[in-house]
Amino acid sequence: MKISTSRLALVGLTVFFAGAAAHAQSPAITITGAGDPVNVTQGATYGYSFTATSDLYVTALGVLDDFGDGLDEAHQVGLFDGIGTLKTVTVPRGTSAALVGGYASGSTTRGGFRYVPISPVLLTAGTTYSVGAYYDDMDTEGLLTTEENVVFTSNPLITFGRALFSDVNVFSYVYKYDPTASSTNGYFGPNMQVTAVPEPGVVAFGFLAAGSVLGLIARKRKG
Repeated sequence: MKISTSRLALVGLTVFFAGAAAHAQSPAITITGAGDPVNVTQGATYGYSFTATSDLYVTALGVLDDFGDGLDEAHQVGLFDGIGTLKTVTVPRGTSAALVGGYASGSTTRGGFRYVPISPVLLTAGTTYSVGAYYDDMDTEGLLTTEENVVFTSNPLITFGRALFSDVNVFSYVYKYDPTASSTNGYFGPNMQVTAVPEPGVVAFGFLAAGSVLGLIARKRKG
């Protein structure tokens, strides 16, 4: 079967950019210290808002596995803008989803976030978005809030906003904010993996690489 040189170049570009994106992805929120997670007493979707500081791709959605020993239940996680849902996934129970990170809790290291990869979703600089994860009222998997002395850092690609929730007892868009709550600065159950949109110079390098591939193929055919 013959494969055109243009198709080979396209494959080369795809592999180049996919590899670059996978290599550069990192968590939107990194927890460095916290107390014990809390269990919810009412089924609801918990999360937070954030603003993109530059154009970026969201490449995975995840949820906190507080002990790192597997999720007790599956969790729906969603990415939202001001209009509606951009992407949803279900992070399965158990340990099949990739575990990333870990945080200090006293003298021990606990948990991390389990992620499910998604087709990259483009977020634009200066736009505010939100992310949320659903917890039912029987869920034994905890989430972290600022009430539990959470110490966290935000990825430079985003500016962290504030805690949001939806108290409808089904998975839904997070939009409510309670300024009187002790956890107003964040509900850290959901998380994301993000990566920067390649700079024009990187794109140019990709096309240059593809051109080199085409040149090698042409020379080989002449030879």
